[in-house]
Amino acid sequence: MARRQGWQRALGNALSMATNMAAAIALGYFAGKYLDKWLGTDPWLTLLLFLLGVATGLKIVYDQAFGKGRKNGQHEEDKESDNNIKIRPGDQVIESLKVARESLKEVQEKVKDIYPSQDEEKTGDSDPKDKTKGEDGQD
Repeated sequence: MARRQGWQRALGNALSMATNMAAAIALGYFAGKYLDKWLGTDPWLTLLLFLLGVATGLKIVYDQAFGKGRKNGQHEEDKESDNNIKIRPGDQVIESLKVARESLKEVQEKVKDIYPSQDEEKTGDSDPKDKTKGEDGQD
């Protein structure tokens, strides 16, 4: 799994590997227990099939991790499909952004009411003579 993949695919691969490993080990152990009980060879077949299950699980994990089970060229297709993923925000996110935009407009209006001089300077509505006078009204 040295290749860059989306987190969903990486999580799926990890869960698949863990499940396959556990299944191979469990199958070897329980098959060995059953055969030992049936043939009376306790604990040899359990031990042998358990080790065979561990080896099989490790081989499955190795093949999945290094792509032995993939078709030729599938790695490039996976890269391209990962790069072409378009992420679109959900409807709830879009609605919350609209509400936030409206709230910001309300705040902006309140700020304009509190500081009308800033708005007048930007639009050029103020009298140029007022700009030359000081705060006390003198030149």
